[in-house]
Amino acid sequence: MPFFDKARPLDYTFDRFSDTNRTMPAPPPSPPSSVASEKLGRLLVAAQLLSEDQLQRGIIAQKKTGGRLGSILVRMGFLDEGKLLTFLSQQFGLPSVDLSQVKVDPALLKLIPAETIKKYRVLPIKRAGAVVTLAMADPSDVFALDDIKFLTGYTIEPVVASDPGRLRPTAGERQAGTGDDAGRQGLHRR
Repeated sequence: MPFFDKARPLDYTFDRFSDTNRTMPAPPPSPPSSVASEKLGRLLVAAQLLSEDQLQRGIIAQKKTGGRLGSILVRMGFLDEGKLLTFLSQQFGLPSVDLSQVKVDPALLKLIPAETIKKYRVLPIKRAGAVVTLAMADPSDVFALDDIKFLTGYTIEPVVASDPGRLRPTAGERQAGTGDDAGRQGLHRR
């Protein structure tokens, strides 16, 4: 039997240049991976920042309520937020930032749509030339980095922050000049 059967016409219905191929909706963002959360938890236990029992209780709470394991452990009182930031900063090899001490320029908030800030849990905190410093709960999120670089046209420099989405109103109050620490930059190399 020959490889090419002349009696059957070839099927050319798939056109790689067709608009229908480009209009497929993007899949919804996936929730934080339980595997990644458990890995973070194991690292925290190994660093003696958390007990095994506290980790298990945190994982159970995460499964019930959703959210990031680190934030849940802080909320439950098992882990100090400052220690978590220091730990994450060391793990990622990036500086960390205390968002309660950052004055955000309102022009920076206009660079990135609000829904993108919320979706990726990020906050633009500084711009120097063609570089925007972006506070991120998860600086390993390459999709967030790529999307925001594409949206802004700037080079993105990530820094570790506890949860920029949760702290955005506080940063907004700081940008308006309220609060005693309204002008300080809170960037830390840990």
